Amino acid sequence: AVVIKNEEFKFAKDYLWQDVPNYFIVKKKRMDDIIDYINNSDFEYIIVNKLNEVFKFTDKINKKIQVICHNPKDPFNEIILDNQQYIDTCFVLTNYHKNLLRYKNFTKPVKIYHNYAFKPEQMKNKPKKRTGFTNNICFIGRLAKEKNIDLLIDSFNYFNKIKEDAKLYIIGDGIQYTSNNPNIIFTGRLNFKEICDYLRMCDYTISSSYIEGKPFSAIEGMSMGVPCIHSNIL
Repeated sequence: AVVIKNEEFKFAKDYLWQDVPNYFIVKKKRMDDIIDYINNSDFEYIIVNKLNEVFKFTDKINKKIQVICHNPKDPFNEIILDNQQYIDTCFVLTNYHKNLLRYKNFTKPVKIYHNYAFKPEQMKNKPKKRTGFTNNICFIGRLAKEKNIDLLIDSFNYFNKIKEDAKLYIIGDGIQYTSNNPNIIFTGRLNFKEICDYLRMCDYTISSSYIEGKPFSAIEGMSMGVPCIHSNIL
């Protein structure tokens, strides 16, 4: 559980592990201890972000539960449907996802939430003016199996033989990937301001994912005038 009170969140500093003080992180491992902590707290809501384990004890807690679901194809949707009697509100990214839940007889309130790219007063970035190609490409996202990073690396290695000055920046953390190609740069996880800096220096964002809902990286890139090369799943 992560608790944040009376702290102003800054878009330019969104490292979770840097911006959340250690005393805001509640370290409980035993289910009974977690239940007791929640029930005896002054929290109004428990927010569940793809943490399906919470639904093992939702019938034992006395707080309202709000859930976040990013992808209409995610199995987490079925868990939400099966446990909707314990849910106060569900947050999704698109009207399509909202309508799909309604079609499957989800009766609780469904609200659409937006990311940074929909808030120009927060983002403060104008589309870049192009004067030529840099041959820089960036991937932005979690390094997870469904992101198909191996295919991305193999494809770029082939492309790099044609465009020898091209560079691929892989931005994010997760599974550890390596490459002998010096033109493939793993940056690790970056905050939003740093990501915007990379978007300004790249010609394209790229994704080879097996599955996506409404990928933020594509939205954020296009909001800055950077087109996206994406697998044919959107």
